[in-house]
Amino acid sequence: MTPVPSPPVVTLTLNPALDLHEEVPGPRLHALNRASRGTFEPSGKGINVARALHELGLEVTAVAPLGGPLGRLIREALEAQGLNLRACPVAGETRLNVKIADQAGRTTEFNLPGPALSGEELGRVWDALRSVARPGSWVVLAGSLPPGVPATLYGDWTRALQAQGATVLLDAGGEALRGALASGPFLIKPNREEAQAALGSPIRTRQDALDAARRLRALGARQVALSLGAQGALLLGEEAVFATPPEVVVRSTVGCGDALLAGLIASLRWGRGWQGAARFATAYAAARAQHGGPDFGAAGRAQPLLDAVQLVGAAEQGAQERGVELWT
Repeated sequence: MTPVPSPPVVTLTLNPALDLHEEVPGPRLHALNRASRGTFEPSGKGINVARALHELGLEVTAVAPLGGPLGRLIREALEAQGLNLRACPVAGETRLNVKIADQAGRTTEFNLPGPALSGEELGRVWDALRSVARPGSWVVLAGSLPPGVPATLYGDWTRALQAQGATVLLDAGGEALRGALASGPFLIKPNREEAQAALGSPIRTRQDALDAARRLRALGARQVALSLGAQGALLLGEEAVFATPPEVVVRSTVGCGDALLAGLIASLRWGRGWQGAARFATAYAAARAQHGGPDFGAAGRAQPLLDAVQLVGAAEQGAQERGVELWT
């Protein structure tokens, strides 16, 4: 008997972008800066997760509204990579974001707001998403909402998708995250800044991070992956685990959170379990920081870093250690 293939992962990016990455040694304001390297990369959180999953060998479909010349460039780039794309034409111009990394890998970002979507355009995106999200699909709703879209949209779509048998994962912040928690997504992956904005309280220590993740779960999320930049991530599910990456020479931090989420999804789909997923996802995100763009890389890119990832259960850490201030 021929085995039935697993439903694909589906990602939604409502506010995609074409990213211009520049490496500028010692960038200065109010002065001419010359880049030593520059690349274009189709982007937006959902698109990045889809690209990473595709490079990891998973079947994935990306859904995104695209418009204008920049939208056409994104579509052509993704199709050239062999990614399955459901592009929804819109009247507005897809945005351009500029990412400038200095010699230490510190990144300064300039992101445009993106085009507003009409009710009809938003309806076409929803129809496209529903048509590819089958029962059993994992659906990733990711990124900022376009101007004028209500903050409750992710929550409304999460409920509808879960009602038809899909598993929904959410990567958003602020009002968009807060408006979706009560819908009970399977997993959320905010970064520290997004969690702070959603909860209205600072995260300065590991104890703060643990408290924030617990609050987010109490508000409805079933599992929480809280990305903490160079400090790694806190994963709160069947257990609470701090995953700390090895030190690497950072080329760029752009896309590391998307690599973390893709690594989690891939590992869980491969059946590696919670701790195995935490280890691989953290190594894969560190590999993205080490190599920069424009690609994310196959699983082998993370292999040299896997054994150096430190996993510590929250219960194994003393209160004093969790109380050390890591961020200001």
